[in-house]
Amino acid sequence: MATYQIGGLENWKRRAGIWGAIGVVAALAAKTSIFPWVILAVILGAVAGFVSLQLVDKNRAVLANIPGYAGIAIFVAAALTLDGNLSALAYLSLGSLFVTAEVLVFGLLGERLVKRLNHRDRDKLATIEKMLQPAPPPEPPSADLQATFLAALPDSLRPLGEAACQPVIIAKPFRSLDSLPPDSSCLSGAPLLDPSDSWPARAGKPLDFLARINLAELPPTSMPRPESGLLSFFYDTDEQPWGGEAEDRDGFVILYHPDPAKLQSVNPPGTGAHPPLRKPVRFEVTPAFSPSREFEDAIHDLADSEDVTNAEEIDELYETLLESGPSDSHRVLSPPVPIQDDMTCELETATRVHGLPADTEWQLLLQLDSDPDLGWCWGDAGMLYFWIPRDDLAAARFDRCWLVLQCT
Repeated sequence: MATYQIGGLENWKRRAGIWGAIGVVAALAAKTSIFPWVILAVILGAVAGFVSLQLVDKNRAVLANIPGYAGIAIFVAAALTLDGNLSALAYLSLGSLFVTAEVLVFGLLGERLVKRLNHRDRDKLATIEKMLQPAPPPEPPSADLQATFLAALPDSLRPLGEAACQPVIIAKPFRSLDSLPPDSSCLSGAPLLDPSDSWPARAGKPLDFLARINLAELPPTSMPRPESGLLSFFYDTDEQPWGGEAEDRDGFVILYHPDPAKLQSVNPPGTGAHPPLRKPVRFEVTPAFSPSREFEDAIHDLADSEDVTNAEEIDELYETLLESGPSDSHRVLSPPVPIQDDMTCELETATRVHGLPADTEWQLLLQLDSDPDLGWCWGDAGMLYFWIPRDDLAAARFDRCWLVLQCT
């Protein structure tokens, strides 16, 4: 929930401890009796901290530093007037103790003030927090809207429309206060590898670990696939191959381990004891509208046609479906969200490179969006698409996959 904050309360205990330690050490090094002055410094510091907090409470925070400066000035003037023999170390000790007392009083009373304000105005703060909440994402397209759109299409376009109105599996990052199983699905972090595995590399340089998908966590799908095991995705994030050339083949690796119990967590090379940030993900099935480039072009041609009486209605429904799609862009075993073309050329290259039949059917395995939290920026804030032949997916074979990068 939203809360009041008071500037200067951050790390106040640490600051008081540091200044107090300096004051004690300087007092011991001064080798002179400054006990009466210590009492005066602590009293003036405490008063300065109290007055500063009152100014903050009365919305005069801009004046809150003045009591501290005034207290130092009064103390120095008194010391020079009554005893001009104090050494530099003595002044350092007394000044540090003055600051210690000021910070302690300001911190202790300030925390009590914040608790009181937050308790008194909790309803108002809850209202403010609701006002500051970002706008909710658009609702997914309803089945009724999709049915209306499909019914309005000409018979020749209905198969493409039905293919576009398929539910998708979203990989949705989430936060959890509970301990997650080590083999749970995630983005980034440290992979789980077999002790016999070597870290995937390209020309001797380690690839970067991007994601882990626990196939047992995926919702049921109609396509044949292994029901369990771990998929680990690696990519050359420095060179960022696009997948349009044969030499891009070694820029990514997908490892499949059917038995996660045999695997061990391995930190990426060069990261020491602390792996990169890990984002756990869960999988949600949601209605979506994922038109192919062929369907998109057909709808645009239809909108310009004078032969279809309901062309305007179809175009409006099409735009509504596009705007109501899920905003989450990490997808698994679902139609992709292309940024440019439909990736036919890149998949033809993959077919040739792997020596597959020309009529090989490809299935999107994983789509990863750029993510600033993880330091991911694919091209110019684009996406990565990992593809696999459908027959290979059914056979749990992941060594003939292909990667495509697209951006605006």
